[in-house]
Amino acid sequence: MNKKGIIFVLLHLALIAYIILSGIESSWPMFWWILFIVDFPVSLGIYIFALFDLPGGVSPLKDINIFWLPVIYFGIVGTAWWYFVATNLSKFIKWVRSK
Repeated sequence: MNKKGIIFVLLHLALIAYIILSGIESSWPMFWWILFIVDFPVSLGIYIFALFDLPGGVSPLKDINIFWLPVIYFGIVGTAWWYFVATNLSKFIKWVRSK
C-alpha cells in the first residue's frame, strides 16, 4: 500500500465526514459542490444518477437522490480517484527523479 495514497484517502473521507456533519438540511445539494470540484473529473459521473428519479424524503437522511447517492458515489469513486492520483503521482515523481 502506498502511504501517500492512504493519506489522500483519509483526507478525502474526512472531507466527506465534515460535509455530512456540518450540513444544514435546507442546503444539502450545495454541499456536494465542494466534492464535485475536489473530485473532478470523476465527479462528472454523478450525473448518471440524474437519470433516476428515486423517492426522496423531507430530511437529507431520508432523501436518496440528494444524500445517499452522492455519499455512496463520492465515498467510493471519489476516494478511489484520490488513491489513484496519489499512487501515480508518487510513481511519476520517482520516475522524474531517476532521470
